[in-house]
Amino acid sequence: MSDGLLDRVIGRAVIEAGVTSPLAEGAAPPKDVEAIRRGSILFLLHHGEGEARIGLSSPHHDLLTGTRFEGEAVLRAGDVLALIEGDHA
Repeated sequence: MSDGLLDRVIGRAVIEAGVTSPLAEGAAPPKDVEAIRRGSILFLLHHGEGEARIGLSSPHHDLLTGTRFEGEAVLRAGDVLALIEGDHA
């Protein structure tokens, strides 16, 4: 099976199963960024190089660094964020 066909089959299965992105408005994560929601925490892992930007619909607080993000989170290569919505300083 070619890569293109496999991508289409998996894409269709994901849609039919109702799987959605944990990001704001169901946005797809950028290339090389893994986005996983566990309860109220949104984990972002950047496996690629360079910088990746993730749009946020509300202010979030990174539980690992204490950084507050509003509007978007910026990840550098290798970054990991554990975001919770709101101000939790």
